[in-house]
Amino acid sequence: MKKKIITIVLLVVLLTGMFAGCSSKTSQNQPASTNQPTSAKKYHFYVVSHAGSSDPFWVVVIKAVNDAAKMYGDDVTYVAPAKYSLQEMINDVNSAVAAKPDGLVVTVPDPEGLDSILRSAISQGIPVICIDTEDPRPAPQKIPYLLYIGANEYISGRKLAEYVLSKFTPKRVVIADHEITNSSLRQRISGIQDVFKEHGLPLPEVINITDNPSQGDSVLKAYIGAHPGTDLIMTLGPLGTIPAVGVVKELNLTGKVTVTGFDLTEQILDWIKDGEVLCTVDTQQYLEGYLAIELLHFYKEHNLIVPNDILTGPLIVDKSNVQGVEQSIKDGFR
Repeated sequence: MKKKIITIVLLVVLLTGMFAGCSSKTSQNQPASTNQPTSAKKYHFYVVSHAGSSDPFWVVVIKAVNDAAKMYGDDVTYVAPAKYSLQEMINDVNSAVAAKPDGLVVTVPDPEGLDSILRSAISQGIPVICIDTEDPRPAPQKIPYLLYIGANEYISGRKLAEYVLSKFTPKRVVIADHEITNSSLRQRISGIQDVFKEHGLPLPEVINITDNPSQGDSVLKAYIGAHPGTDLIMTLGPLGTIPAVGVVKELNLTGKVTVTGFDLTEQILDWIKDGEVLCTVDTQQYLEGYLAIELLHFYKEHNLIVPNDILTGPLIVDKSNVQGVEQSIKDGFR
């Protein structure tokens, strides 16, 4: 399904306070300073995601949420399972809705599982914005949240596969999936596999490595041991990239097995510079968290809302452009 894309450059003018101080807490209670925008009242927003501070990706989102809350003088409660768990996330969303917040930011890793509770929130007048992981179903079935902020995951998978195939033709490919029931990762995989199919190549095999890097290490070792011809490991996030690079090093396969990933950390940045990771897909997750709180604030304060989804990615980061994002990673914006 085609989406209208709101150019991020046009929205950046709203981010005048993006570089304000941040808090490492999951709840932000500091009022805006006198030189920042003020509101007649503070709003209390909830953010519920399917993963949290155990994943480097979500640490950046938490920072963004706190930065926006401080900028606009709002209170934000951030809730996420310690490890990916749909049932725990559903419980967290239920608790958030019961608190009757002024707005709710949520990921949708399982549209059917979260459908009824989010429709209930919306029917109660709670504005909902979806970030990072959207409901991919067509309009009649889709959860009617205000908008989605994040990457188009199917296009992300396609873009990654097209990039890889422009560099070399792998003989055997495995996709390391760290959240096997996450619908956004299913879309990434579909995009990757469709490109391989279009090129007449064997479809990459998908294996469940779990979100535990130690277990992922064991699963990948076993796979490579059983399939020694594997020359490409495609990971779907840092929790896959970390064990993949470790296994390639441990088995002395550097230069023989290529690793690609999603998202950025300082460690992944170094691996790209050293040639241990070919590339990664950046979705600019800071924008997801910051813009969600900012737009909820403007919606409550002035009844203003962006009428279309905001796509923050995908962007391919490799050796050719890694220097351009290095400082933003060190500053916690990626």
